[in-house]
Amino acid sequence: KLRARKQQQQQQQQQQQQQKADQEHDRMAELYRQHVLKEQPTIQIQGLGGKKKPAVAEVLHKETL
Repeated sequence: KLRARKQQQQQQQQQQQQQKADQEHDRMAELYRQHVLKEQPTIQIQGLGGKKKPAVAEVLHKETL
């Protein structure tokens, strides 16, 4: 049990370190593009969202005789 728990904790730490390294790599790549290649920084655009659903209209029925 203890070995399994320790191994699981080590795996979680490795995953966290890998994520941090990936984020740092992405940040450095962005800085490289901006300063060395003289590209304009990309602008983050908020999602457009989906098409909004119309409100449900009440159905009007004609009276039948």
